[in-house]
Amino acid sequence: MKAGGTAQVPVSFTAGAATKKIVALFKCEDAGWRTTDVFPLRVAKAKPATAVKSVALFDPEGTAKPLLESLGVAAREVSAAADLPKGGILVVGRNAYPKLPFDLAAAAKAGTRVVLLEQDAATLRKLGFRVQEHALRTLFPNDAAFEGLDLADWRGAATSLPWFLGVDRNSSEFPRTDWEGFSNTRVWRAGNRGSVASVLPEKPARGDYRALASGGFDLQYAPLMEYAAPGVRVILSQLDLCGRLAGRDGAPIVAPEATAALARILDHAARPLPPAPAKVLVLEGGSNVATAFGELGIPFEKVGAAGDAAPGDVLVLGPDANAGDVTALVESGVKVLALALGGEETARTFPSAKATQRAWETYPDYNALVGKEPLLSGVSNADLQWLMPSCMAHLASFGGGDVLTVAHAGKGVFVYSGIAPWRFPTDALAVRHNRRRSQALATRLVANLGGAACDAFPGSGAALYADKPLATDDPYRYFRW
Repeated sequence: MKAGGTAQVPVSFTAGAATKKIVALFKCEDAGWRTTDVFPLRVAKAKPATAVKSVALFDPEGTAKPLLESLGVAAREVSAAADLPKGGILVVGRNAYPKLPFDLAAAAKAGTRVVLLEQDAATLRKLGFRVQEHALRTLFPNDAAFEGLDLADWRGAATSLPWFLGVDRNSSEFPRTDWEGFSNTRVWRAGNRGSVASVLPEKPARGDYRALASGGFDLQYAPLMEYAAPGVRVILSQLDLCGRLAGRDGAPIVAPEATAALARILDHAARPLPPAPAKVLVLEGGSNVATAFGELGIPFEKVGAAGDAAPGDVLVLGPDANAGDVTALVESGVKVLALALGGEETARTFPSAKATQRAWETYPDYNALVGKEPLLSGVSNADLQWLMPSCMAHLASFGGGDVLTVAHAGKGVFVYSGIAPWRFPTDALAVRHNRRRSQALATRLVANLGGAACDAFPGSGAALYADKPLATDDPYRYFRW
């Protein structure tokens, strides 16, 4: 091999059926130069299992069908709305959305479960998302159904983006791209090897969009998410499943990590469709909750007392709600969400939570409930952080450094979140992303409790975000993160 050259040398060995990781030792003992390297090799299952046996498929590119075949899933290709399986699963292949010969929203609302695989940035923008073209090699699960899934350094190379940026590499200027109407700089990029997701939608704040896996700056991008409405489920997967190559110019491969992810996605799509939402009631002394819910499109009714809530309702308490002790209501089946109440008011409202008053001068601890508590599905610990502690004075704290807790009692539940949109000033650039994350958190908590969110089916024209972007909202202007 010439100096500075590279080579790919296949190494074959047999791993036991139960093996998950092998530590590999490589030695170079050339007469003039000796070195060693040690690193772990993850062992993927040869054939992941899925309970789904057949799907409808629209895949003009032809890159989704090999994945389904590798799972043993029969794929029946469709070309018209009449071909769609009511109650079944429709898989829309990579870059296929603009070519659909039928109305996807109508199909979903008629009961067809939709799995929408990778689409390009232009298509995602038409669907309403803010987008980054930035390949990630690591993602983090946000739902128990995707725990344990290999979401790092996938085999082969992704092909959702070109290998290079497509600009003059001899120029001394930083590359530029159009991001939400702004001409922003980008750092250089070369290669897609190991990428797990390349075209990244930002987590919406409006609509019932639940992150199933997230990554990137502040974990504010969700390459795998679920849109839900009564009788409707759409799984949007921007994971680089389709069209993977063995290398830049290598042969097509079916990566085992990709098939394992697709198996989980199909099983998730096959669950029972969401039921009708619960009634959302708001009780507060001012108008913080009402204003925030208005911006987020969350339908609600204002009430004058906590006792107006009935079992099954979602009762949202804002500051100075003066709801009294709601323990009996919770035990009867009312689901209570307390947003940004002070510690003393929280202690009066639900004494068994043992809330204390705290003036936050630092940042909250890692919250161990996230990832374990089903009512926090779609939430990440990054949603519970902030840049300016002064925004968060006089909130409740639970057992030290938590600003979010869940307490089940009887037939109901009490959920407290110190993070709320009005805690972050609209004119403070440093916390604009904290405000967006807090808006998404509010929508997520209401939806997880069974309440309705804004009707914002992808591509319907409904705004998915509650603010207008600024050039400085783009975290990839100078950094890779």
